[in-house]
Amino acid sequence: MNPAPILATAQPTDELDHLGVIEVTGPDAASFLHAQLTCDVSHLEDDQARAFGYCSPKGRLLASGLLWRDTAAHYLVLSADLAGAFSKRLSMYVLRSKLVVRDTGRKYRLQGFKASANPTGEALPLSSDSRPFPLAAREKALWIGMPGPGPEPRCLLIQARDLPAPEVRPHLQAIAPDEWRWMDIASGLPWIALATQDLFVPQMVNLEVLGGVDFKKGCYPGQEVVARSQYLGKLKRRTLRFATEVIDPAAQAGQDVFDAREPGAQAIGSVVAAALAPAAGQELLCEILLNHAQGDLRVGSPSGLALAPRELPYRLPDNEVFVRPKL
Repeated sequence: MNPAPILATAQPTDELDHLGVIEVTGPDAASFLHAQLTCDVSHLEDDQARAFGYCSPKGRLLASGLLWRDTAAHYLVLSADLAGAFSKRLSMYVLRSKLVVRDTGRKYRLQGFKASANPTGEALPLSSDSRPFPLAAREKALWIGMPGPGPEPRCLLIQARDLPAPEVRPHLQAIAPDEWRWMDIASGLPWIALATQDLFVPQMVNLEVLGGVDFKKGCYPGQEVVARSQYLGKLKRRTLRFATEVIDPAAQAGQDVFDAREPGAQAIGSVVAAALAPAAGQELLCEILLNHAQGDLRVGSPSGLALAPRELPYRLPDNEVFVRPKL
């Protein structure tokens, strides 16, 4: 255990290798994805990216990420360890639709940047809190404005690897992959990965708060379960943000969360994501039973690493429990 991690210094060439890109091309791409994903694809604008989820027939998330389009295709950014299997699964349901689903592998370069300023006239879609996420194409590269934990907005750069890297403005600073993962956690953004597949209904990871679920659209896999979770009774499980004082390699996505007040009891939640914190320890997103939100929460076992609550950057709906740090 290390109480004081030092995040790697970001380099302009740093890539976010934990993310992958899927292309869906063809005239039926929009209607096909609209019938498969939790978000509204048919009304997706050219200047925005949108959070999405993809569920099993039981309503559990098999993938989540960001979706956008251009004149050539629709694109999905998701956890790289899911991209291959996810593209194959989508391809199984193409049938007679006129489209092709393809895992792009290493075709695209993905990098993160934060802005120390936003000069007048700057075309990059930098935003500290925006849903859907603003998007801009510039110099044969795509920039997606992402919510960030502080006053400095950040953006995701996506560009074909066979093109020269675009000119990066002086006010933009590269974000190292470890810091990017922490920023996602601090922003309350859940990325389903291989370790967390088939564990959560979208609302359990706050996906509808992020604009990733449309409750007015037609059917998609798991839609009945997602709708029942929304309209029949109050949600009992949500994803909240936590921190640890030290590092424990076992505190990773997919680990169980326990309430130490009930030794020997069953797990009351799961870790959605974990990353090194800038100052010390780790930060985590954990999906838990809300009636344990004020408990003595631990990772891995009732005697595991203690979790301290941290504030989410958004409010949960319907006056549900919203954990704030004690002053």
